Amino acid sequence: MSLGEKLRDAVDKVKQSVHVDKQLVKEVIKEIQRALITSDVNIKLVLEISKEIEQKAFENVPTGITRKEHLVKVFYDTLVKYIGGETKELEENPEKILLCGLFGSGKTTTAAKLAKFYKKRGLKVGVVCADTYRPAAYDQLKQLCEKADVVFYGDIEEKNASKVVEAGVSYLQKNNVNLIIVDSAGRSALDEELTKEIKDIYKIFQPKYSFLVLSADVGQAVKDQAQAFNESVGVDGVVITKLDGSAKGGGALTACYLTKSPIYFIGTGEKIEDLEIFNADRYLSRIMGYGDISSLLEKINEVTTQEQLEQMKDVNPKDILKGKFNFKLFKQQLSFTKKLGPFSKVLGFLGAGNKLSEEQKNLGQEKINKFNIILDSFTKEELENDTDFITKSRIKRIASGSGKKYEDVKEMISQVKKMKKMFRKMSGGDLKNLSKNINPKDLENMDPSKMDLSQMKDLSKKLKYK
Repeated sequence: MSLGEKLRDAVDKVKQSVHVDKQLVKEVIKEIQRALITSDVNIKLVLEISKEIEQKAFENVPTGITRKEHLVKVFYDTLVKYIGGETKELEENPEKILLCGLFGSGKTTTAAKLAKFYKKRGLKVGVVCADTYRPAAYDQLKQLCEKADVVFYGDIEEKNASKVVEAGVSYLQKNNVNLIIVDSAGRSALDEELTKEIKDIYKIFQPKYSFLVLSADVGQAVKDQAQAFNESVGVDGVVITKLDGSAKGGGALTACYLTKSPIYFIGTGEKIEDLEIFNADRYLSRIMGYGDISSLLEKINEVTTQEQLEQMKDVNPKDILKGKFNFKLFKQQLSFTKKLGPFSKVLGFLGAGNKLSEEQKNLGQEKINKFNIILDSFTKEELENDTDFITKSRIKRIASGSGKKYEDVKEMISQVKKMKKMFRKMSGGDLKNLSKNINPKDLENMDPSKMDLSQMKDLSKKLKYK
C-alpha cells in the first residue's frame, strides 16, 4: 500500500467508528505513525506530528461540526502542515532559473520539463546545457529541448561551464528569449569542485531563482542534501522528482519542512508534461483518494483544444456516475489519454484512482491504438448508444470494417462495460459522500476554459472531504 492509501485507512477508521475517545485517537495515531515511518519520514518528526494531533484532537469542537469531523480535520490539517517546506509562489516569469543537484536526481529532465511548463504559459524559453562533466548531457538535453520545442544552447567542445553559460545567455538574449534555464553539472556528492563550479556560474548568470533538484527515492536524506547545498551555494527552493514511483516520497517531502526549503515543483511521471506546481493541500488530497479537481482542470485547460471542449460541453458528470458511459465518451477518453496520461491518473485527480483494476490501469498504447481503429468503424448511432446496442451482426461488421478480429471488438466492448460498472460503484460509494456538499449545477455548468483560478479553488474546497 502507498503512503496515501495508509493515511486514508487511518482516517476511514475514524469515519467508521461509533465513539470518538482517547483510545481511538491513540489507535489512529499509531496507524499514521506506521504509514509515515514506512515512507521514510524522520522519526523525531513523526513523534512531533503525533504529539500535535493528540493535543488538538480534544480541543473545543467548532460550531457546526461533530467531534468525528473535527478529528478528521485535525489529522488532515496537521499532515498538510508538515508536508513540504514554506509555501511560496513564483512570479509568472522567473526570467532566470539555475538548476543544481547530484547525479541521478533527474535534473536534466527537469530542465526540459520546466521549459515546457513555461512555454505552455506563453513564454519564449531557452535552455543552456552547462553540464560539461557528463558526456551524454549535451545530447540528452538537446533532444529533450527539441521535444519541448524550446531554444537550446550548448557547446560540446567547451569544458568550462561558466564560459558556456556566458555564451549561452548572450545567444538566447539575441534570440529574444524571455526565460533562461541553466542546467548545471552534478556529481556523486557535493564536493569542492562542484561548489566552485556552481558559484562561478551563479556569478556570471545572476539567476533570479536557484532550484535544487532532488529525487524522492533518497527519502529523508533530502534533508542533508538540501542543507549542504544551501550552506555551500545557496538555493531558493526545491524541485522533487520521481514522486510518482517512490515509496520514500513522504520522507523527501517532510525533510523539506525540517530544512524550511520551499518546494516549488514536483515531477509526477516520465512524460515531459509531468511537472506541476507543488501544493501540499492538493497533493495530500490526491494521494489519499479525495481528489484534486483544481489540478485536473488546469491540466485539461493546458491540453484541450477549443474543438474538444465543444465536443465535451454536453457531457453530464452525473450521468457518467450513473453508468451512462457510451462508446463516444470512451473514444474521447482515448484521445485525451496521450495528453493527460493514463486514465488512472485522471481518476486520481477525481479521488477514484484506487477503484480501478490493474487491467484497466495498464491499458497499453498498443491496445489504445487498436481500440481507436475499431471505434472508427462505429456508426454515429453506435457510438452514442449503450453496449447492449452492439449485436453480434454489428460486431462482425465492425471487425470487418476495422480489419480487426471479432474477439478484439468484444474485448473493447467488455472494457467499456467494466468502466460503466466502476462508475456506478463510485456513484454509490466514497465519491458520493465526498461530493455531498457540492451543488450538482457546479459540475453541470463547469467549463474549464472559462474558469479562473479562484473558481477552481472554490470547487476544489467543496469537493474536499470534511
